Amino acid sequence: MVFVVVAATTGAGIQSGWALEQKTLLNDSSQTWKIDSSGEKSPDGIWTVVHPGHGYAAVVSSNDHKIMQLHPYLFDSNRHSTLVTANHLDWKGIHGKLNVRLDRQSANPKAWDSFWVQMAYVDSTTMINFIIKSDDAGWMVTKRDHDHTGQDLHETLASGHNYFNSVDFGHWYNVEWWIYPNGDDLHIKLVVDGHTLMDKNDPGHWDRGGHTGSGTSSYFLNADKTIGTYTEKSYSSWKNIWVEQLN
Repeated sequence: MVFVVVAATTGAGIQSGWALEQKTLLNDSSQTWKIDSSGEKSPDGIWTVVHPGHGYAAVVSSNDHKIMQLHPYLFDSNRHSTLVTANHLDWKGIHGKLNVRLDRQSANPKAWDSFWVQMAYVDSTTMINFIIKSDDAGWMVTKRDHDHTGQDLHETLASGHNYFNSVDFGHWYNVEWWIYPNGDDLHIKLVVDGHTLMDKNDPGHWDRGGHTGSGTSSYFLNADKTIGTYTEKSYSSWKNIWVEQLN
């Protein structure tokens, strides 16, 4: 863990802020492990395997690099998925960087059976995600901002076919993002392989306590946020995961 106070220069559309803390969550010196039980923490205390999807999550050594592998069970008709979240972040704003690739899908995949970068994660009903889909379905930034436990209710905040028409199996995507409170909403900037896919305040909606509204709910805005690695009915790999707290 490294504590710093530096000016955050994040490019066009992002106001200058203050970076309070930086953490390297996964790099070439990380500890190896394998977990196939829900709710279990990694030996180094950095990660929690929320659910392994009847498979496992692991950090392995490959060509002198440490790689996180998410391997839910693929060989039946059930919708298994693997979710791992970072411990001890609890930040209002997050600047993150990582590399991710899609390795394999099931025999009869859906277009969204791919990696999902959970750029800001609070709980199962409160999160912001990024995915590149298969079958020429393009890329998408989605949000959940509701309190209806057990319901999907994903909302698309941004999508397109520019730059990424279909996920490229085996390609390491370089994903960098900034999500932080800006007035009454979260501002979201996302850059993938050098291409800016989103740079604006949350254009979505919220649904909490029997009330609805536009933009970001006050709950999500002020909530302590972490990040997550997630894969839906597919195998994915992750490396070089770094995060920075934004005030």
